[in-house]
Amino acid sequence: MKTQQVSIKEIKQQCIEQMKCLKLNKKVIKEFKENNKVYKSVGILGNMEELNEEEEVMKKKFEEQWKCMVYHIINGKSKTLKQYELLFITSDNSTWKDDLEDTKRGYILSQTIIIDTQLEKKLENTSGFIGIQNINGGLVRIC
Repeated sequence: MKTQQVSIKEIKQQCIEQMKCLKLNKKVIKEFKENNKVYKSVGILGNMEELNEEEEVMKKKFEEQWKCMVYHIINGKSKTLKQYELLFITSDNSTWKDDLEDTKRGYILSQTIIIDTQLEKKLENTSGFIGIQNINGGLVRIC
């Protein structure tokens, strides 16, 4: 399938479609739609929180580097590690339909970033599909 040039508005609409498919909290979808605000799901219960300044910078750098739009982040952490799953839509609309179908099956494209908090160093930075589960409008990574 041929890739077409898509607008920021079209990318944002696809982000909203993914968010609805994921059954994210309605307030979170509304905030993204009206104010471009991205939230994160935190911990094993997927509690919703606003991004802190460091996370906003990480999100913006990723979007600029990969010419994409992040619409949600899953954040897991331990004593020494922070793990972020950046959920995003690229400008390559040739995969959008298949990506939405994968989402319906519980798998989603993510950029995984793992940071060692003691060394203040990135340990991993890779893209791939992850398994997710919705818990009360938030998301957790299950595989």
